[in-house]
Amino acid sequence: MTFAYPGGDAGPVTVSGPFGDFSIAVKRSSMSIQGEAGEALDGTAKVRVKLPSLAGLEACIEQTRDPASKPDDKDAFLNARDACLQKLAPAPGGADVVAGLRIGLLADKGDSSGEDGFVDLRLRYEGESRAPDGAMTVEPLPSQCLLEK
Repeated sequence: MTFAYPGGDAGPVTVSGPFGDFSIAVKRSSMSIQGEAGEALDGTAKVRVKLPSLAGLEACIEQTRDPASKPDDKDAFLNARDACLQKLAPAPGGADVVAGLRIGLLADKGDSSGEDGFVDLRLRYEGESRAPDGAMTVEPLPSQCLLEK
């Protein structure tokens, strides 16, 4: 996935990847992680992405999840959700979601560990869901992210 940000204290981050292309307006702020100073870009936006319909995803989860699991078993739900996201095709017109994004960048230039930032992207379907917390959320964990500035 690619995240492009033109810089400044506020502006759009353009996201490109397997869910399509969309923009999220973000604001820059200071942050600290375990004593390390850095900055974060935070924002949310309603967007249309390449995901299955909520109804289709929930039907698949019900068929896929372990029948012995309890209705409030989050692990069984998440395992079934992830399996269904792998096998279901996106809805023809896409799905409306609220995208939440946080990009954190650490300021320590002397750190060579390669862990100088993080991306937290969450795609929450609009509308009520049968998910344990009442909201269907997809949390992509891409193996490779690219931040362009």
